[in-house]
Amino acid sequence: MTDLIDFESNLRQLKDFQQRVLLVPAQWRAFVPAEPLAWDRVRFTPENKAGVPAQRGIYAFVVQFQDDREAPLALPTHGYVMYAGITGEKAEDRTLFDRYGDYVRDQRRPKRMSIWSMLNKWKDDMFFHFAPVSPNFDLGAAETALNDAIIPPYVTNDFSAEVRQLVRVLRAN
Repeated sequence: MTDLIDFESNLRQLKDFQQRVLLVPAQWRAFVPAEPLAWDRVRFTPENKAGVPAQRGIYAFVVQFQDDREAPLALPTHGYVMYAGITGEKAEDRTLFDRYGDYVRDQRRPKRMSIWSMLNKWKDDMFFHFAPVSPNFDLGAAETALNDAIIPPYVTNDFSAEVRQLVRVLRAN
């Protein structure tokens, strides 16, 4: 009986972290931004906000294993893009730095429950990847193209109409 209780307990713990992801190489390869993106990243903590630039740009939250111990590494570095977005498209003065601060607040008090859950479920392994862009860069088009390419599980609307329809059907089944 103890084995069954342990099994059920372990199963519940794993289900809390179960995530459905779509890994579609053809979609990745189709993504070509209007200008090269110089991606950088910081571990998502309140203290790391200072490492995010006060520029408009594109960003992604990645649940990522990073072994900070000395070599040899236990596992290779790997991760999953969970959410991607932009800042500075509508309000030119909104920056990656500002948006990062919004998410730090969202982690403490939920505004969007799914994002709050994502930020807290993997809080020790969440990284904020970001790429500042030029003033002429079409952020809206880049956000749609990026989300179409990687189909992050916490994005709900920022896809092209065609991909949004497919994602809704896939997620409903």
